[in-house]
Amino acid sequence: MRTTIIGFLFFLFLSNGYSQDLSYSVHGKYKHPINKEKLSDARSMSDIIPYYPSSWIDSYISAEISAISGGTTITATSPNNIFSEEQIKMLSSLDFGDEIVINIKYHLKNTGTHETGNGNMNYSATVVPETEAEYSDGYEQLTDYIKQNAINKISVEDTKDLQQAVVRFTVNEEGKITGAQISKSSGIPGVDKLLLEVINDMPEWRPAADSQGTKVKQEFEFTLSGPNDGC
Repeated sequence: MRTTIIGFLFFLFLSNGYSQDLSYSVHGKYKHPINKEKLSDARSMSDIIPYYPSSWIDSYISAEISAISGGTTITATSPNNIFSEEQIKMLSSLDFGDEIVINIKYHLKNTGTHETGNGNMNYSATVVPETEAEYSDGYEQLTDYIKQNAINKISVEDTKDLQQAVVRFTVNEEGKITGAQISKSSGIPGVDKLLLEVINDMPEWRPAADSQGTKVKQEFEFTLSGPNDGC
């Protein structure tokens, strides 16, 4: 079974696309992915947060988990890094695309002065399918499709003024592109229009699937950056 690592490698591969001082990538709409199976089994912060720094923490003030699900924010707390029953129930109820935000307040002891101070840790993750959606013809073909149909059609003059652009879209249960929209404008209407057309006209993908093999939709982002974006 493929894991979310595939999606991460997908991002790394595509983010290396460059043409005429433009960089571009297609990646899942998340910073830190976590699948539902791992989320349901999680019983402590270290099960969700990689390299959880428990050695830094002398004692806990509060440990709060918030989740944005269906446009509604729900919150559950615990006194420390071990999840409460309320938190376990909440995490098990989340669906694909839901975002988790963890906020931990704690006391830490300075090893030099032995004085105690306060610390705050924030971490966010997004629930992703066990098998993520993939471009049917492969990563190289997707890169080439975007380059030939979008990047190479942006003029040198437009490149000079282009701001970072983001197009969000969904790969549905049938592998078709739906709901494409400009999330962040390039500042050039003609370029925005071109990017939307290229995303909407993409060939079908292999859809995402849950742990039972049931096809599910997944959200993605196409990001285009110009020479003035520091990329």
